[in-house]
Amino acid sequence: MARQNFVGMVVSHGKMDKTIKVRVQRIKFNKLVNKNVVRFTDFLVHDEANKCKEGDVVRIEYVRPLSARKSFSVTEILKNKGLSWIKYREDAPAVVAAEELRKVTQYKRDRESRLGLDGTPTVSEQLDVLRTAYNTQNFVPEHARTEEQKEAVAKVIAKYTPDGFLPSFASGPLYDLPIDKLRAELKALDGTIEQASFSKHAAAVLRDEPARADAILRAMGKIDPSAVPRNIKKNLLMKYFVKTLGEQKQEATA
Repeated sequence: MARQNFVGMVVSHGKMDKTIKVRVQRIKFNKLVNKNVVRFTDFLVHDEANKCKEGDVVRIEYVRPLSARKSFSVTEILKNKGLSWIKYREDAPAVVAAEELRKVTQYKRDRESRLGLDGTPTVSEQLDVLRTAYNTQNFVPEHARTEEQKEAVAKVIAKYTPDGFLPSFASGPLYDLPIDKLRAELKALDGTIEQASFSKHAAAVLRDEPARADAILRAMGKIDPSAVPRNIKKNLLMKYFVKTLGEQKQEATA
């Protein structure tokens, strides 16, 4: 007669000798949710050879009860992962300490660079140098510049602009700030909303005012509007209304 057997992982050693705790994963159908649910059951198992370590994958088999709670015995060690788990636990503190030391060192280095403590100029100082050089080149005559100003401008030009021209700071953003990204996303969202509203308006005109729709299509170069499919008519009308509103906005702002 076949005996009940399971495959599980050794999670700990019992209080008694030759006793281990094995965790078995089983799947049971739950009628409430109408799905298979994973369940874990712990068994006290007899280990006659006393060879199993934490992390080993073993096969256990039902035997006659050896105690009130122990009625399974180890029959086979399928995967001997216990030794590698022990080695991992021994090496883990050193690995974690080395990783923490590396991160702390990197943080201190970044902080010194950010504050200028390591001798490198901060972002604010670099911007001040750029602004000073730009103002000197564009607003101070050549004959009125001091040797220090000439040297500063030459260094900035050699480092940032090999063509010998310092661009205006107003020509574009120095940094891609989050507010600029949000502004661009908001503008794109406004365009999407307007396009959706114009789509409804174009559909209404096409449904309620077919003569007006045909006149608009003829003005756009469609000789025979009746030969144009309805969905293409709608798209053309929507583009027409979007363009018309854009021109009206430009005239209003002007």
